[in-house]
Amino acid sequence: MAIVTQQRVGNGTASDFTGEIDWSIDTVPDPVTVSPASGSVELADIILVGSRSIPGEIQVSQIDVDIDHGNEAWHLALDLGGIQASNNLGWTHTVSGNRITFKPTSGHAVIDNERGITLQVNKLRISRKVGTGAVIIGTKWRANESSGWRTDEAVKAVGKFPPGFYLDNFKADPLIIENGDSVTLTWDRSSGATQTLLYESAEIDVTDYTKFEVKNLSRNTMFYLRSRVQQGTDYAERVLNTYVTVNQPDLEIRNLTVRGRVHGNLNADKVTAAVVSEPGSLPWQRKNTITATAGYQTTAPTYGFLQCNNKGNGNYQGTVVLEVGTTGVMSRFEVEARQCSTILVKEGDTIKITAVGSVNHETSWYSIGRLAFG
Repeated sequence: MAIVTQQRVGNGTASDFTGEIDWSIDTVPDPVTVSPASGSVELADIILVGSRSIPGEIQVSQIDVDIDHGNEAWHLALDLGGIQASNNLGWTHTVSGNRITFKPTSGHAVIDNERGITLQVNKLRISRKVGTGAVIIGTKWRANESSGWRTDEAVKAVGKFPPGFYLDNFKADPLIIENGDSVTLTWDRSSGATQTLLYESAEIDVTDYTKFEVKNLSRNTMFYLRSRVQQGTDYAERVLNTYVTVNQPDLEIRNLTVRGRVHGNLNADKVTAAVVSEPGSLPWQRKNTITATAGYQTTAPTYGFLQCNNKGNGNYQGTVVLEVGTTGVMSRFEVEARQCSTILVKEGDTIKITAVGSVNHETSWYSIGRLAFG
C-alpha cells in the first residue's frame, strides 16, 4: 500500500531551502496523472527552478537530475525514452540511465542572486501505479577557483494520481479578520475522494463540502485541506494550505521575556516579577512638619513603599492622612496616634500627606525600582 502525499505551499510550488541553490518544482499537469495499467501512457512535464537566497556568487560546473524509472509505485517514470530536456542558460545536456546531466559550455557558470536556473524535462512517460516518485537534483559547485568542488542534493517528491482527480483553489475569505470573527474556506475538488480540514488541533471531515465556515477565530491560523483517493490497494493524498491573519490575536506561549515595559491592562492568573533598580530614585522623608492646614504632595518616581509611623506622644494625638492614586481614583488611609501603616505605591501615583490635629510622625518613602515582568 503506497501513501502518496503531495503538498502545495502558497502559490502552489514546493521548495527546499537547503544548500547553495534553493530548488522549487512544478508539474504539467498538476497533479500528475498515473498511466493506465496497459496501453498508452500519460505524459508530464517537470519544471525545476533554482535560485540563490544566500548573498554572493558561486561557480557551478554541472547539475544532475535523477528520475527513478520502472514499474513500481515509487517509480515516477516508466523510462526516460523520448524526453525533451532544456534550460534557460544555453547549457548542454546528456541522458544516461536515470540521470539527465546539464553542463555549461565553458567549464563552469557563475550563479548569483540575480541569475536563476530553470531546467525542464518534458514528455516524461509516467509509470502505471499510484505512488510517489522522487526527483533528485545534484548541484556541483564551488565558491571560487581556489576552493574544491562540492555537491549539494535536493529531493523533490511527485505524486501520481488516478485520472480525473483534482483538488485546487483552496481559499480563505477574508484573509485578514478581527479577533473573534469568522472565515469562510472554499475549494474545488473531484468526486470519489475524502477531504479532511486540519487546523490547530482540529481534524474535520469535509468530504461532502466545497465550502466551510470557521467561527470565532482568535489567532493567526494555517489551514490544511487534505484529499485522499484510493485506487486498488494504493492511496494517493494531496494537501493544500491557506493562511488567515487575525488582528490583535490571542497568543499561547510557554515563556515570555519582556525587555521593555508592559503597557495597558495585564490580566493573568500568576505573574512573576524581578525588581530592577532605578538610579535616581532615592528615598525621601517628611518628618514632624505636617499640620492640618499644610500638606505634602509629590509623584512616585518608581514603584515603592510609603511607610507612616504616627508616634502620637504627649500632645500629639492627631491623625495622619495618606492619599495615594491617580486623579479621581485616590485611596485614603488614616493613621491614628500610636499606629503604623505601609502602602505599596505604583510608579506615577500621586502621594498626598495631610493631618487632622497635631501629629508627631515619621513618614518615609522606599523605592523598589521598576518591575520587569517575565
